[in-house]
Amino acid sequence: RSMEVNASINRNSQYKKNIDDANSWIDMTDEALGELGDYLQRLSELVNAAANTATNSDEEYLAYKDEVQQIAKGMIDVGNTNLNGKYIFGGHKTKEPPFVVVETYDPKNGPKYGPIDYVGEDGSSPDSKDKGLIMREISPKVSLDINVTGDRIMSDGSHDLDVVLGSILSDMNTANASKLINELRDNILNLRAEVGAKSNRLKAASANNESYNYNMTKVLTKIEDIDVTQKAMETKVAEAVYTSSLMVGAKVLQPSLLDFLR
Repeated sequence: RSMEVNASINRNSQYKKNIDDANSWIDMTDEALGELGDYLQRLSELVNAAANTATNSDEEYLAYKDEVQQIAKGMIDVGNTNLNGKYIFGGHKTKEPPFVVVETYDPKNGPKYGPIDYVGEDGSSPDSKDKGLIMREISPKVSLDINVTGDRIMSDGSHDLDVVLGSILSDMNTANASKLINELRDNILNLRAEVGAKSNRLKAASANNESYNYNMTKVLTKIEDIDVTQKAMETKVAEAVYTSSLMVGAKVLQPSLLDFLR
């Protein structure tokens, strides 16, 4: 029984490690999605500002466009966030950066960043392994997917981020650009809501894990531990019996004169 309980506690300890690992992954994913949302918000502001062609000078227009290029680069950096050397948005392709961008060089204006391209695992592809989801077992026969694949960031199902960015980089006054950006930003907010729900589930799983570990430790204590008070009393009784036996033996075997003569 003691071996069974110890084995159960060890399994629960592994679930605890899985939960902690999942929490780290989920927290980093939420933080990265938040940064992507901020970039899209800024992109929307730039598009709206550039739309005022009557008040913008050529220098201001070019400044807006340069910032859009930097936003594209910044989104690449966020999309390639990694945790302990594993890229969090690449599905099962965790060893290589999932987002790339083709950089071209203009002799007059310097480097230009093209649209973002996702090269990680496509969760919607028929060849995708388990839709690109990374699973962690958080309790017996209960697993939770802890990641978001980059293809869900790149598209809301109707619009592709790389296409929208490419259009804006070509022409800051792309029709409906602000509307498209806001829809892509809403997609990011929906993904964050999913991640938040997983985070809450992990908190509940962690609390259950701690409670289970506490209860099983109590069970193990009852199985393996002794009643110290009772054993102390039994020891004292045994000592008294032993001492009495010695005293009785000493009185029974009294030395005589013959013992000395021998």
